[in-house]
Amino acid sequence: MKPAGIVCLAAVVTGCGYVGDPQPPALHIPAPILDLAAMQTGDSIRVRFTVPDRTTDGLPMASVEAVDLRFDEEPVAVTATEPGPIEVRVPLAPWVGKQIRIQVRVASDKGRWSENPAVVDLTAIAALAPPANVTAESDPRGLRLRWTAVPGGSVVVSRRNPATAQFDDVERVSGDTWVDSGAPYGTPQTYRVRATAPAGASWADSEFSPEIAFTPVDSFAPATPTKLAAVAGLNAIELAWEQSPEPDTAGYQVYRAGEEGEFERLGERTAAASYSDSKVESGKTYRYAVTAVDTAGNESARSEPLAATAP
Repeated sequence: MKPAGIVCLAAVVTGCGYVGDPQPPALHIPAPILDLAAMQTGDSIRVRFTVPDRTTDGLPMASVEAVDLRFDEEPVAVTATEPGPIEVRVPLAPWVGKQIRIQVRVASDKGRWSENPAVVDLTAIAALAPPANVTAESDPRGLRLRWTAVPGGSVVVSRRNPATAQFDDVERVSGDTWVDSGAPYGTPQTYRVRATAPAGASWADSEFSPEIAFTPVDSFAPATPTKLAAVAGLNAIELAWEQSPEPDTAGYQVYRAGEEGEFERLGERTAAASYSDSKVESGKTYRYAVTAVDTAGNESARSEPLAATAP
């Protein structure tokens, strides 16, 4: 028989829970900033970054004690008490012509700084003025914007998105004009433009021009039909011509005149690039001309007249 004390001790030992290895204390060091970006806009330098919401241990960081942003070791004031996106504007004038090293780090609510600052370099140039004399007009391809050309730079065109009411960059243009071929006639459009120029390895932008709203109108006739030809048919004069290339061409109108006199519209508009004139007198000579008409009702000039004699 085993001693009672031993049995009791075994029972106690068997019922004990396992105690794990001791864990090191949390360091409370903020995770590094990964999205630092800087860009010159108008008369200021815009710096953007996101204060992390986690520590290097993967623990949540609900608040921050400080943000240390520097331009070539010169501190820049930043007001931030919690994680999230930050944008700071710094006056451009003191930095024009300089290569600037911009760096930022964050202190957690425990006062621990991120180990390595995020760094980006920027070359500052003289402030750009927005493009001047911005105008809009209807164009055969949609809508045309014009402005005064930007010396040594280009222009970025932004168009308001009807779905979001926000402006989206749609084109970078070298010159003083741009055609928005995606602007449908009769639909209001709103634009703004900014000047942009290379600055070192990055780009510098002006502020945006005032918004310009315009509704393009289709007042542009199709091209005049060409290569009008006529042959004598059975009690008729058969006409044919080259189709107009415009996609909105709706049809053609035929005009007829005698050997003398004015042209008169002949019948209804035809969709085909051909016409059979059966209302003719045998042996009589007629003159013909053709126009193209688009879906908006715009009519081209008449083609070169062509004379034909009825059989």
